[in-house]
Amino acid sequence: EAYVNLLSLRLELKKDHQALAQEDYPIKLVNKEKDLSLLYGTLRKKMYTTVRDSSAHPSRYKELLVYVAYIILEEEKRQGEPGAMQGWREEWRDAVLNGVRDTLKKVPLDSREQNASWLAVHLGLLGKAAVEDLMRVKTELLSSYSEDFNVFETYVSCYHEAVEEHLKKLLEKVTELKDYYALLDFIIHRYP
Repeated sequence: EAYVNLLSLRLELKKDHQALAQEDYPIKLVNKEKDLSLLYGTLRKKMYTTVRDSSAHPSRYKELLVYVAYIILEEEKRQGEPGAMQGWREEWRDAVLNGVRDTLKKVPLDSREQNASWLAVHLGLLGKAAVEDLMRVKTELLSSYSEDFNVFETYVSCYHEAVEEHLKKLLEKVTELKDYYALLDFIIHRYP
């Protein structure tokens, strides 16, 4: 309903633009554009949060994702119109990537002092978390989007990016040969 109201406001703004000459640009119209931009910004933040948190809690967000996908598709059709924001699909992908990063941050990581096999244990849990999350995406979230979103491929791509970042951070902590071995074993054999 809020999105329909935004579309109505944007249509009204478009009509106002067409009715005015280029040099005659009243302050009321400028304020209307600012209001529209703020409202779209708020909508975008809400959508970002929904997408970011969706793989962790798919049942909570499944229905909302249908609306998110619809809004993104509609906004892509309206690019170039007055009041239209660009980059909806890119914002969606960024939200997916940050959701994946959040998932990886939650994977337990003991210190070397707490557990001699800290890295091997962490990498095992990391792989398990990635597989479980991707299974949730495939079984519970995929149906919320149209095919052209390439949802599963996007999540896999985001996992590769986030895991690469994560492994680089872990590499800085590695000092023992067994930990280098655990890292290489994970990269070569367990994480394609």
